[in-house]
Amino acid sequence: MKMQASIQHEELFRHRNKLCAHFPKHTFEVWHFSTPELLPEGYQHPDRAIARWLNNHEQYVKVAEVEATSLENVWGFTQNGNALWTKRPEITWSTSHELRSTSVGDVLVQNGKAWLVAWQGFLEIADHQEKSKQV
Repeated sequence: MKMQASIQHEELFRHRNKLCAHFPKHTFEVWHFSTPELLPEGYQHPDRAIARWLNNHEQYVKVAEVEATSLENVWGFTQNGNALWTKRPEITWSTSHELRSTSVGDVLVQNGKAWLVAWQGFLEIADHQEKSKQV
């Protein structure tokens, strides 16, 4: 039963990707939080996770670049399902082939804009462009 649900999910994902094929693709950077004991903070206090991204950028590691049409696609592409996500054709670069799935508290960056992966959806990190200009 579990395998059937997984196969159905993959089929729906492929169908959605075919429908979205006419939308322009963008390169997104995927940054994973590198301190596992603080991962729950992304669920409980997203404002703290955003502050950590802005003030302690070294606690994040750029793990991949993904070609996608949306944040939702990036999140879907970077989930380990039946296979390692880094083997997907949408992944144009990664630090390793064995990475954890993108999770709450991680950050996606596209064209100078950053978003925190939230419990539901994504939160734009407003000060990211100003911060990156200062660095």
